[in-house]
Amino acid sequence: MVNAEEVLQAKKRFHMENQIPRKSFVKKTKSLGTDEHELVFAVQQKNIDELERKLLEASTPGSPKYLQWMTYEQVHAISSNPVGAEVIVNWLESNGCEVVKTTKHKDYITAAAPISTWESLLGSEFFEWEDQTVADRSLSFVHNKRYHRAVEYSIPIELKEHIAAVFNTVQTPPPYQPSYRRD
Repeated sequence: MVNAEEVLQAKKRFHMENQIPRKSFVKKTKSLGTDEHELVFAVQQKNIDELERKLLEASTPGSPKYLQWMTYEQVHAISSNPVGAEVIVNWLESNGCEVVKTTKHKDYITAAAPISTWESLLGSEFFEWEDQTVADRSLSFVHNKRYHRAVEYSIPIELKEHIAAVFNTVQTPPPYQPSYRRD
């Protein structure tokens, strides 16, 4: 039977993403709640429509702005969202997460916390997953790394306008590709 409090809490959340793993990325056991895990929060950028318009102007032959490209700093002056970044950092820190780093323009925020904290904050359940793309099991110390991932996650509805995505939650890492050395 569904608890009325659970229904109320579910309505206050915004579902973000589901996992669609490849066949060689295999779910193993439930992650330990005490295991540390880092997540990367992508801050929702502002004025994307304005950036798109400027890009089209610079890309269109005959436009007075043709080939007048913007610098990295000019792009961020238009698209950065310092308020959103501050809201996310405050939310993380008030919930016991350690902000490990932020990018220069605060468009990505990396935070660390125990799995149990992420499960609570993201309304999810984390499992250990194993990448089984490597046929040579003698190299397992390199290739069979275990990853903490959830099948789905959600965020509190009040953060919907500030968070574009949360990485290291449901995303499947690319298959292992051996590198070839030239001696």
